Amino acid sequence: LGQAKEIYHTFLKRYPYSNYTPEVIYKYAQILRKEGRWEEAKAYLRQVTNDYPQSLFATFARKLLAEDEFYFCVQVGSFLNYDNAYNLAVKIKKAGYPAYIKKVEYRGQLYYRVRIGKYPDRESVEEVFKQLVKKGFHGLIYP
Repeated sequence: LGQAKEIYHTFLKRYPYSNYTPEVIYKYAQILRKEGRWEEAKAYLRQVTNDYPQSLFATFARKLLAEDEFYFCVQVGSFLNYDNAYNLAVKIKKAGYPAYIKKVEYRGQLYYRVRIGKYPDRESVEEVFKQLVKKGFHGLIYP
């Protein structure tokens, strides 16, 4: 992430009016999200929507801002079948974690993603992730 972030930052300084600027701003905001720099990420996403409202990346930015998912979580499963997601969520809750199911449409398919928590910083989510692994669960940290 560090190298990409530096490249995007340099690009924005050197070519502020390029046709690629909306995409670079959006991708820079995504890196900031992955670093947990929520307010900065929101500012860059708003910049895309305000300065390039007709761009494809403004559409993506509006969606991210509307979803308001500026936190870390652990995704422990993604299913096409709701019952499978529900069963895993129950198992995770019994293990003492705040599991929930998020419906996501991706490439025309509806997925039920089982997630844990809404953590403000990377350290908190990594601690929970380590505990989950010790208990035999698998997952990914998002965003």
